Amino acid sequence: MSSSSSDIILITNLKNILSQLNFYFGLFIFIFGIVGNTLNILILSQRTLRSNSCVIIFLASSAAGIITILSIGPQEIKVILEQFYTI
Repeated sequence: MSSSSSDIILITNLKNILSQLNFYFGLFIFIFGIVGNTLNILILSQRTLRSNSCVIIFLASSAAGIITILSIGPQEIKVILEQFYTI
């Protein structure tokens, strides 16, 4: 009987830890993804760099990354906040 209750406590604790990790890492990825992709766009859009074809591909990749983060990120943050704060 005691192992069953200790297993339930362990599972509850692990769920809480995973919920907190998901919240903080998700927020970290969201913030640094926006900042990093914005800096990439600012640097790679300089006239001297745009002559290189690889820079154009990286510029498009950064723009796609920002669009992806801004379209998916707020929904994921809302779900995480609802789980974390039980809204």
